[in-house]
Amino acid sequence: LLHDTHRKIYYVRVLHKIPLDWFEKNNYRPWSLLVYDENFNKLDEIPFEDKKYSGMIKLSSLGLMIEIKKEITDYKNQTVNFEIYNYEK
Repeated sequence: LLHDTHRKIYYVRVLHKIPLDWFEKNNYRPWSLLVYDENFNKLDEIPFEDKKYSGMIKLSSLGLMIEIKKEITDYKNQTVNFEIYNYEK
């Protein structure tokens, strides 16, 4: 549960239920971002079913940072890339 005090909303990340064989074949798990107002009324559910996103999320003053999944080729100089997501009511 992440509380965005600037936008006065809450984010909850939930994993989709999938069969194990599907996960083994595709090597990722779809997830959704649930958005609630300050009274915990559900505003939206945004699915992230693209293999592009790893699912790690962090909140910053710029907005919600969502990690972009990438293949690691250099473990010593590994970096993490994020996209900024801003929910609009």
